[in-house]
Amino acid sequence: MEVVFVYPSGDPVLPGYPLIVPVGTIDRRLVSWFEGQLIDGQVVALAPGVYTPFNPVVPDLVDYLVGPSSGDCAVREKFFPESGGACWDGVQRGSAEP
Repeated sequence: MEVVFVYPSGDPVLPGYPLIVPVGTIDRRLVSWFEGQLIDGQVVALAPGVYTPFNPVVPDLVDYLVGPSSGDCAVREKFFPESGGACWDGVQRGSAEP
């Protein structure tokens, strides 16, 4: 039986997410937002244009689906309606995402 993970909204997690991506592959506004918070320059892409800092002490990426996230306002509102974090209009998926 396949396990289906869901976003806080209850929607199924999009194919290919979550995944670790280099911060240099995402929108410059988020690069600036995460400055000083990253270990090895990595973030977890939770959905297209939505991220959270990666912590190697928490290797199970599903754990990042709850908690603060930052990125595109529309995507955050849809999948992470009550999470803390910041948003900007028009954040596109990074170049290392599906």
